Amino acid sequence: MNQEETFAWVEQLLPEPLEVDTYRVGESFPEFAAASVALGGDGTAAPETVAMSLDAGRIEVGLEAEPGTEVRVEFVTVAAGHDDLAPNLVAAAATMVSQDPAVWTPQPGTVMRGLGDHVREGLSARHGLLIVPFLWEKGVPQVHEIAGDGGDGAKKADQIGADGPVSDKGFDYTHPGRLTVPAQLVMITDAELDILDRAAAEGRNGVDELQNYLVEQQVNINDLMR
Repeated sequence: MNQEETFAWVEQLLPEPLEVDTYRVGESFPEFAAASVALGGDGTAAPETVAMSLDAGRIEVGLEAEPGTEVRVEFVTVAAGHDDLAPNLVAAAATMVSQDPAVWTPQPGTVMRGLGDHVREGLSARHGLLIVPFLWEKGVPQVHEIAGDGGDGAKKADQIGADGPVSDKGFDYTHPGRLTVPAQLVMITDAELDILDRAAAEGRNGVDELQNYLVEQQVNINDLMR
C-alpha cells in the first residue's frame, strides 16, 4: 500500500479524530509519517495517545506469509499522556528496522534495545519489544492486496479492520501480492528486559515469561516513566 491507502485502513482501526504528521529521529535519518489520537483525560479515563505508522510498509523486510505473499509491517503503540511521544516511538521503530531489517526484523519477539533513547531522554521504559497486537478485540487487522478478478486487471484488497472485514474504498491498490500487518511496540524497562534475557539464556521463552510477569504485577505498560 502507499501512504494514502494505509491511512484509509488506519482510519478504520483507530478512533477519530486522527492527527497526521511526519517524524524523524535525526537529520541523517529517514522521515516517517504517523497517525495519532489522544484518548481519555476527561476524568473518566487516564490520558493516553495511540499512534500508528503510515509508511513503514515501504521498508522491504524480507518476510513472507507464504510463497508469493510478501509481508510489510506498520507499527502501533500506546503511551500515557497527550503529547508526541507515541508517534515518535513508532517512527523510531521504523527507522531502526530501515537501518538493518535482518537484525531488527519487525516480528513478534524482536527487542529494540535503547529505542527510547533516540526519542526522549530519561524514559524508564527505554527498550522496545514487538509483540502480536492485542488492541483489537476481533484479532489482528491486515490488508492483503490481490489482483482483481473482474477481467479489468484492477487490484483490490482483502481488508480486516478492527471489526472484521471492511470495504477496500475502491482503491486501485499498488502492490498486489503484498500482506500488510501491524506489530505492536511495547516499551520495557531495564529490569523487565533482564527478565526476558535471563529466561532466554536459560532456554525458556523470554517474551512469554515477561508478558506473564507484566500481567501478574499489573504493570501499566503505557506508562513509560514507571
